[in-house]
Order: sequence, then C-alpha cells, then structure tokens
Amino acid sequence: MANKEPLTAGARVGMGMVVIGIVVSVGLIMLVSKAWNDVRQLRASVEQLSKETKRIEELEQQEAVLGARMEEMKEFLALGEEGVAEVAESLEGLANSFGVELVMAFEDFPDQVDVGGVYQDGLGMTVVATGSYQGVLSWLKAVEKLPYLMSFSEIKVGLPRLGEGVRIEFEGVMYLR
Repeated sequence: MANKEPLTAGARVGMGMVVIGIVVSVGLIMLVSKAWNDVRQLRASVEQLSKETKRIEELEQQEAVLGARMEEMKEFLALGEEGVAEVAESLEGLANSFGVELVMAFEDFPDQVDVGGVYQDGLGMTVVATGSYQGVLSWLKAVEKLPYLMSFSEIKVGLPRLGEGVRIEFEGVMYLR
C-alpha cells in the first residue's frame, strides 16, 4: 500500500491554484469562443448589408434611368380625346392605303395601367384588321412606325368570316397623357 500522508498546506494551496487555473482557463476559452462566433456573425451581417446596399444603389440608378425614359416616352402618349381621334385617324389612313378593312372600339374611360412601376392613364382598345395577308402585314409594319405608345395583350389571327385573306384582332391599351 501506498503511503497516505496528508498534503501539506503548501501542496493544498498549489492544488487549489491548479484547479482554479483550470476553471478560469475553461471559462476564458468559452468566452473567447463566444466572442469569436459573435465576430464571425457580425462580419457575415456586414457583408450581407454591404451587398444589399450595392443592390439598392443599382436600383436607384435604374430608377433614375427609368424616370428619364418615362419622360422621353411621354411624347408618344396620346393627348386626351383629340389624341385618341388622331391615333384612330392614323390607323384608318394606313389601313385604307393598304386595302385593309379596320374596325376599332375604345373603352369609355381611361384606366390606370402599370408601366414599369409607374401608373399611367391607358384607354382599352380593340382593333380588327381584315384584308389580304400582304396588306395586313404591310399595315402592321406601318403601325409599328407610328409615334404612339400602344401595347397589345391579346392577338388573334384567323380567316375572315366572309371573303378571302386574313383577320387579325388586337386587344390592348393606348397610353394617354
């Protein structure tokens, strides 16, 4: 058997200091580990916020460009009832020159239509063009060159009810100032 002599006071103090040192070291390691994780999380947050800030700056630039383009587009918008009549006359004049029969219908009141995030007055319209294939195609190409802003959401192509050729029906919006 081993000799079991009681520890001296100095040895007990030394052992106590070792135990306290271990406890303090473990506590400090835990605190440093937590601080390290907090720093990593903060860096990740800062990086994410930096990316979002850059994206916001890009969006602000795009908004400025879009605003400028919207101002440029205003010159292509029909001005009230007189403007709608002018557009209708232009469409009819082109149709006559290409031998195309044209029937147009406009809604009674303009609606607010979303154009790239900006609400713009728009008048719903339906246009039916009937004639020879070449005549209707030429009319469409000429309409594309008109200085008016229109968008069509539905286009139907088929044969006319009577006669030969092609019938095209457009439903869409004419934008107004």
